[in-house]
Amino acid sequence: MKRVFSFIAATLITLGLCVAPAGAAPKYPVKPINLLCVYGPGGAADLALRVVAEYATRHGFTMNVVNMPGGSGTQAAMQVLNTRADGYNVLFGSTGLVSLPIMKKVGYTIHSFTPVADITDMPLTFCVRTDSGITSFEQWMGEAKKNPGQYSYGSPGSITSQRQFLSVLIKDKFPDVSVNHVPYGSGHEVNTALLGNELKAAFGVPGTNKNYLQSGEFTLLAVTSPERLPEYPNVPTFAELYGDKYTWVSFHGIFVKKGTPEPIVKALSDIVGQALADPEVQEKFEKIGITADYKDYKSFATFLKGFEAQCVEALTLLGLI
Repeated sequence: MKRVFSFIAATLITLGLCVAPAGAAPKYPVKPINLLCVYGPGGAADLALRVVAEYATRHGFTMNVVNMPGGSGTQAAMQVLNTRADGYNVLFGSTGLVSLPIMKKVGYTIHSFTPVADITDMPLTFCVRTDSGITSFEQWMGEAKKNPGQYSYGSPGSITSQRQFLSVLIKDKFPDVSVNHVPYGSGHEVNTALLGNELKAAFGVPGTNKNYLQSGEFTLLAVTSPERLPEYPNVPTFAELYGDKYTWVSFHGIFVKKGTPEPIVKALSDIVGQALADPEVQEKFEKIGITADYKDYKSFATFLKGFEAQCVEALTLLGLI
């Protein structure tokens, strides 16, 4: 009998398999990890995720980015929930993961997932075509008032931070003005639409708009950060214009299905933390136009509790819940 067991054990070793002792934590990872991104390719968030995935792959965590922008992120979210809670299908999401389930039944809530790590928190940037001649947000709203139904702005998704923020601002400060929100699959698509005159404004994030601002094709009218961005010192914050209430950052982090063992959650969280502390990764982030804002799985969970409350307040004010 011992010989039979020895033969089986030797065979497993030859095949590269591992037999863990009873009660031991499972070896992780032993195969590639799928990172399901709720955005299409080319935007700042997608690029940031790919930088992290490249680092992780070089350090024993092979990661494949899979873009699934359909259904405002619901397609990617359900894909993760329909797989095992084993850390091999990971969701990369943002505001819509919190806000959309608050508004309507989509088959999950933020509590269906376990937060793993926050990668970057991005302020929002409101841009227009430079050849529009518009140089301030107040002027843009004035033009929208003069041309009812003709002014639209785009953002990368249906229920985005951008839409929530601007809807609250307009209801509070411009109640007699109506503008249209147009959802796109990525920030790159929003920029393309603005370049093609399909929109009157692109409401994005610094990294996505950076090249167009540098080329002079876009003009940045205002930002949602608490203070002016160092790279755009002459651009006012919405808080300066309309009060401290009007600040917002859009988190971008990774999640796993609820029930995933904590050692796996921690391993994923740690490798992301190591990536974001790496000087080469930080340099790549700077080129994209974003910052590394790492929160581990415990800090990220705490942050999300406050963010969920902020979303409930905004959506209630809008009459969406």
